[in-house]
Amino acid sequence: MKILLLLLFLYPITFAQNNEKLLFESARQGNQDDLETVLDILLFRANSLKRADPKLALEIYNDAKKVNPEIEIYGESILEMCAEPNDFDVENFLIKYGITGKEYYSKRYGIWQLAEEASRGGRFSWVSRSHRDTKSAQPPGK
Repeated sequence: MKILLLLLFLYPITFAQNNEKLLFESARQGNQDDLETVLDILLFRANSLKRADPKLALEIYNDAKKVNPEIEIYGESILEMCAEPNDFDVENFLIKYGITGKEYYSKRYGIWQLAEEASRGGRFSWVSRSHRDTKSAQPPGK
């Protein structure tokens, strides 16, 4: 009985993992609808810095474009910009900017509120200055 319960508990997880693999493979093979879904999962609607994987999203997009050059998505340039940073470390970013777990995880739109704050300066204001003047490209306290 315990084994049956364990299998019933694990089946949805295994099914979801296999389903995601099939979805990702279909996207790589040039299926437009599946590609859009995968890009939403990996980037556009990930709603989490930890769940987002822009490099994988760009890799899958490029694979799909090779197979199906007719594919067009809204936000191709955004996809490329998001995949650009090579050494982005989510944990260090959260610590560096004092982003608490409560602030990041408990709010339904926590990541979007951080993006809004970044667009207005806030604790990220030194980043905006660094684009204009490379000499000031240091976080506060450095």
